[in-house]
Parts: sequence; C-alpha cells; structure tokens
Amino acid sequence: YAEWIHYFKGEDNSIFLVPLITGMSIFDTTERQLSIIRRFIALNPKISNSYFMLYHYYIFAREKQDHKLAKEILARLKTLDYSRYNKFVAAYGLLILSNYFARKGDNEDALFFALKARDLTPNNIAVYAPLFQAYYNLGKYDEALMVLRKFHSLRPKTSCVDYFYQLLVQKGIKYSLDNP
Repeated sequence: YAEWIHYFKGEDNSIFLVPLITGMSIFDTTERQLSIIRRFIALNPKISNSYFMLYHYYIFAREKQDHKLAKEILARLKTLDYSRYNKFVAAYGLLILSNYFARKGDNEDALFFALKARDLTPNNIAVYAPLFQAYYNLGKYDEALMVLRKFHSLRPKTSCVDYFYQLLVQKGIKYSLDNP
C-alpha cells in the first residue's frame, strides 16, 4: 500500500521493520533493542533519511529516555524538506507526530509539525484537528478559532467542529464560524 501511494520507492520494504522492532517485547533490555535498531539502520543506510523511519525512531528514543538521541532525531525531523515526498502521506505522518507531542504536553512542537502538515495539504480536513488542538493547548484561542473556521468551511457537518466550538465557548470565545 505504501508503495502504491509512492511513499517508499525501493526494492524492498525493510523500512517497515523499524516500527515493528520498536514495538517488540522479546528483547531482554532496552539497550539491546536500541542496539539492534541502530545496527539495522547502519546496515541499511538508504532508510536513515526516511521521515517514516525517523518518526518511529524518535518516538522510540523518547519513550526509552534516550534524550540525546531523541534530540538529534528531532532536529533532523524539523529540517527535512517534506515537499519532495508524497504530500498527503508526509502530512499524515506529521500529524501523528503532532498528536504525539500534544499527548506529551509539548504543544510548541505539536504546533510546529501541525503547521508543516497544513503547508503540505491545506485542504485536507485531517490537518485542522491537530492544528486546533495545538493552538488551543497553547492558549492561542483566536488562532484556534481561525483554524476552526477553516475546518468548518471544509466540513461543516462534523461532530469535531461542534465539540471544538464548545471548547472555545467555554473559554469565552463566542463568534460565528461562518464569518471571519
């Protein structure tokens, strides 16, 4: 499926092993698991710059408390040129990363990656839920309302729009979604 949407072009699909390895429970220590992943990447250098691999490797490193490695990977993720990839798939991965950061309370990075996703696919409604979440969690309610208006213009009849609007109403924001 990933090859079908031109996400990964190559002779094999070994890139998908990294997220599988990160989720396995057969390793006796975290260090051994990390060692296997690092060796796998070293032996398969073509995947080392894949944003798909980097998303999963970042989350793995952060969950395993390897802060130095997580910081290095995050720096790479922030500087990648996502426009050279399939825009929809890259945006989807960025939204997964944005949601991960939001769950961890890192709303600045959540906003950073949600904005990158919006830049890639501005008419994709999936972009606007994490973008709203990031602005809302940062207390930037005016920006959250602007995002919600765009979301509403793309898909007016959805329970997400109603729920998000109610969140803003609770914060004292009571503006029409139809008029800027």
